[in-house]
Amino acid sequence: MDYEAKDKGAKLIVVDPRLTKSAGMADLFARLRPGTDIAFINGLMNYIIENELYQKEYVLNYTNASFLVNPDFKCEDGVFSGLKENSGVFSYDTSSWQYQKDGDEILKDPTLQDPNCAFQILKKHVSRYDISTVCKITGTPEDVFKKVCELYATTGKPGKAGNVIYAMGITQHTYGSQNCRALSVLQLLLGNIGIPGGGLNAQRVSPTFRLHRYGYASSFAAWLQPDV
Repeated sequence: MDYEAKDKGAKLIVVDPRLTKSAGMADLFARLRPGTDIAFINGLMNYIIENELYQKEYVLNYTNASFLVNPDFKCEDGVFSGLKENSGVFSYDTSSWQYQKDGDEILKDPTLQDPNCAFQILKKHVSRYDISTVCKITGTPEDVFKKVCELYATTGKPGKAGNVIYAMGITQHTYGSQNCRALSVLQLLLGNIGIPGGGLNAQRVSPTFRLHRYGYASSFAAWLQPDV
């Protein structure tokens, strides 16, 4: 990890169950229980949405936040609509997950207020992850988690950038793809995709792969650059 960025004013947040060299160099180190990454990330998203710290113009124009979803789509008790069982095997019928259309055109709500728009569905989904709930799940002290939220949310402004770096600690779970998806949504909320200094960056080198494959429980780091 390039610590020279710190000399230029960048901030480093490390989220990891272990006290590592990176954690020791971080401006903020948040310890969490292994396997609780999604609760941590969803808590960040909830804080950002509730405090209106997301980058509104970016979210409206460069994501699917305004797209209207089928009104039949539901998520109740952790289960999405369309779940089916056949001889003990579960699968989803995703017909209720589709966008509303007028011909080939996807219907949108530019105000982001329609309860069936993707933004409101996300807002409702992450609303359960308040600071108290997140910290009960992750074991992260509330004051530390709030500082992470406050600091990383500052990247949701034009002229700022936040970069998430992760390796096998995020991906090597049965729900690793959902960890990556959650981080992607977080970065999109803040406008940190497709800009200099932003992005969601997986570390993939053979020796590093072996180290992280067998040594990491869960972890990611975020660089906050002072200027783009």
